[in-house]
Amino acid sequence: MFHALSGLFDAPTLAALREAVAGLDFEDGARTAGALAARVKRNAQAKPSPARDAVLKKAEAALMAHPGFVSAAVPKAFVRLIVSRYEARTAASICPRARRSSTRPTRCTGSSR
Repeated sequence: MFHALSGLFDAPTLAALREAVAGLDFEDGARTAGALAARVKRNAQAKPSPARDAVLKKAEAALMAHPGFVSAAVPKAFVRLIVSRYEARTAASICPRARRSSTRPTRCTGSSR
């Protein structure tokens, strides 16, 4: 189940975190996935660094201080937070058959990679 959290960061903190994340180095997220997940995982994860750790520390503190998060998740601690980013993907990049010109919706099953 997903819960949307509002007010997790104030505007200046969010701007500072976005700037910090923009300066991080990222690597292929498949590196940290299991064998099956690595074939379909399409994200990038921030490489370990003091800057990344500072971002994660602020995110964890904000989550633990948010009443909506605490009541929904009832966390004791976090095992491992990550900073991930995803590139925009089109239907054609996910399902090669979507490239065809058709008035019918395209149903894609299985892996396209």
